[in-house]
Amino acid sequence: MVVNKKIIFDRGRFRQGLDRVAKVVEGTANYDWILNSNGHLDKDKYSHAISAHVDGRIEELTAIVSHEIRNCKTVQYLLPVGVRTISYASTKNNKRELSFLKRKLAKYVKTNICELTECKRIINSSIADYPSSIEAERIVMEFVLERSRITSSLLRQILMYVSAYYSFLLTFSIQAEFIQGLILANDHSPIPVALSMVGAQFGLCRVYLQHAEVTEIFP
Repeated sequence: MVVNKKIIFDRGRFRQGLDRVAKVVEGTANYDWILNSNGHLDKDKYSHAISAHVDGRIEELTAIVSHEIRNCKTVQYLLPVGVRTISYASTKNNKRELSFLKRKLAKYVKTNICELTECKRIINSSIADYPSSIEAERIVMEFVLERSRITSSLLRQILMYVSAYYSFLLTFSIQAEFIQGLILANDHSPIPVALSMVGAQFGLCRVYLQHAEVTEIFP
């Protein structure tokens, strides 16, 4: 597939999202265990990258990370016609928080909020098809090499972030003129962070629903 070359890659926002995702992963000692216990982590998949990082085999590490990024798939979210506000609530807690907000808003305004997790999606191109993919790979490698230690969970989360970032970049490049705001109930997981960064790039109003105690790494 030929990707629309008008899709603009914002280096600063992209890197900001990587740092946001990493802040929680690296600030939580047992993050590997958390993802593994939920069945979300294949530690063997990233073992070669971690070994190359430990041994300082930069060329090998770069090749592994670049391969993973280039093979990430993007999706286009098919947003309903006329929708002005998008929400992302992927868990029961997030959905409960969003429902609470909708009830409050309904007392004052008519709401038309599109929940992304309920939208139809079509699988699009690989990230390698985007002109900015080489720059994205360079930024991710800078990010990785800045660290004295990387983990399976960190690699898994940043690759998910990269895929989501390009998915939202594609979706908004096609339909952003209709969207005015985003509602997020999570500030650290890869997909909502990517949504927030792309939303900021497009100048959208972003609303965050705080749902837990405030700490040094949350929100």
